[in-house]
Amino acid sequence: MGGTLIRGKANYRVQSANLGKPKYLRQNQIYFYSKSRSWDDQLAALRRIRPVAAVIPHHLASHLPKEIAVITHSQVPSAYWRLALWNFKKLPVHVVAITGSAGKSTTTEMVDSILKQSKQVVKTQGNLNTFMF
Repeated sequence: MGGTLIRGKANYRVQSANLGKPKYLRQNQIYFYSKSRSWDDQLAALRRIRPVAAVIPHHLASHLPKEIAVITHSQVPSAYWRLALWNFKKLPVHVVAITGSAGKSTTTEMVDSILKQSKQVVKTQGNLNTFMF
C-alpha cells in the first residue's frame, strides 16, 4: 500500500477493509482513517472493536491500542485504492458499473437480485452519493 508498518506483523489475515466508517467496523478488518469523519468517533470505535490493523496518518499512531497493527501513510486514500487494486487483480471477477443521473440505487438492487440467482454477487452497501474520504 506504500505505507510504513510501525507496529504489528506484516502477515495478519484480514477479511475486509473499512473505508473510514466506524459504524461498520469489525475485528477482522483493516481500518482506513477518514479525514472527513470525527477523529474522536473513529478513535472510540478503534478502541472498542480493535480491528486487525489501521492505516492512519503518522501523527495519530500513538493514540491506538497496542493490539492494533499500525500502518502510517501520508495519503490514506491512496493506500486504500492501492489495496483495492491489488485485491482486484487477484480475483477472477466481472464488474458491473451502473451510472447515470437517476435510478442507480433501484437498478443496482434489480441487477443484484437477478445475478445472485446464478452467481456470487458483492455490491456496494447503501450508496456513495455523499461519499467523501
